Amino acid sequence: MLDLPPDVSSKPLTEINVTVTDLPQTTERFIFWDTPPQEDFSNDPLFLKAQDIVNKLGQELSWKNATLILEESFNFVSSDATLSIEAQKQQVVTIFNYIIDLTDTPYLPDTYTDPLFKILVPPLVDLISKSFKGTLVPIISTQPFTRESFLKFTEELKNTFTINFRWQDLVTCIGDAISFIAGFSDLALQDKKDLSIEIINFIIDNTDTPYVPDSISDPLFKALARPVIEYIFDRL
Repeated sequence: MLDLPPDVSSKPLTEINVTVTDLPQTTERFIFWDTPPQEDFSNDPLFLKAQDIVNKLGQELSWKNATLILEESFNFVSSDATLSIEAQKQQVVTIFNYIIDLTDTPYLPDTYTDPLFKILVPPLVDLISKSFKGTLVPIISTQPFTRESFLKFTEELKNTFTINFRWQDLVTCIGDAISFIAGFSDLALQDKKDLSIEIINFIIDNTDTPYVPDSISDPLFKALARPVIEYIFDRL
């Protein structure tokens, strides 16, 4: 269901068993490694930028700040005028992946979480870059917003991912929800944000995430989705 490297997907799932009742409600946060990554990237400017972001955010570093990480990364790579948009996006992905390597996820082994988180990064970078370029196109509705149309869309979107929901599908859902809600000109900006978040929260609550307990992945997904949705609507 999820395309993971063989050395990750072949490991027994019992390795990630956790006692859910013992978990604090801060699973969306990063914690810091006691030791740096084994490979030496100290001469890589992208690695140095990742270190700089980690140091700046400190204990505030979390998935809630993903948009801040992406914006600062885009600002950094865009200073090189010779880079194409696609090359800039790839460098932003590299910076974010370094940040994942430099930090740790509470209660779960990195052998599971790092590949999963890195699957999220490229589509997330692509979605944010569309908001920069103005290429995230709303689906314009000729009808006013109704709760009935909202619920119909939400259910149809959920059904698309009920069986094979992959981690990167979260970003696809965010993009689809924004495009749908943004098309209603009769909605205020805050209503558009709230309704899009409601769609994503519904999908998160009604789908199962492979490899990681929903008690951990659901709060993380919601922590990521809200600021991404708000960030993009502020730039549409």
